[in-house]
Amino acid sequence: MAQKQLTPKEWIQGLLGLVILAGIGWGAWSIWGADATSPAKSVASSPPAAAPKAAPEPVAARPPMPPTQQAFIQAVEQYRQQFHAAEGDLRKSVTRTDRGKSLSSALAATNGQIKGWVGTIGTLKTTEDGRAYISISVAKDVTLMTFNNGFSDTVHKTLVVQTSPLFGQMMDLKVGDVVVFDASLWRDPKDGWKELSMTERGAMTDPSFLMSLQSIRRAP
Repeated sequence: MAQKQLTPKEWIQGLLGLVILAGIGWGAWSIWGADATSPAKSVASSPPAAAPKAAPEPVAARPPMPPTQQAFIQAVEQYRQQFHAAEGDLRKSVTRTDRGKSLSSALAATNGQIKGWVGTIGTLKTTEDGRAYISISVAKDVTLMTFNNGFSDTVHKTLVVQTSPLFGQMMDLKVGDVVVFDASLWRDPKDGWKELSMTERGAMTDPSFLMSLQSIRRAP
């Protein structure tokens, strides 16, 4: 049987078919075959695990407050709340008077001498002539302090001179240190012990009491 002769058109169609089949085959090989024959691709490594955080350093235990300090702070906080709750200046003024009596009683047995109180240094600086002044927070919004200038300190002499052994104790301290200290407070007819705020609200909500510092050391 004679073999059929292909027309030019049929030849072209046949060649196009072969090209299409070859293209399909090459695409499939590039997708599947290449991975099988080429070296294995490296798997993306997971990010390195974060190093465990170092445990925070243990905070040194704060020394316990002596009973006189606890009683003093309790009175301040009690009458602070009463002052906020009182309506009108007259009632607020009476609250301050009542607090003065309570604070006076808290230190009556020691006549204003405080021993072994615990606090945090808030200010530690010197005046222009080199005398030291200090403030110590003994509770939230309750401060004991010396005067911070010579003019105000003319009578009470709370500033610490450089020749004093107390000045040497203060030299090794810094703001933020927890300290144990001895001091004496100054009597006052209104507040029990002299308080230095300029306003009644300040005296009742964030009081600062004048002290003569006698000894101080960093808490163990």
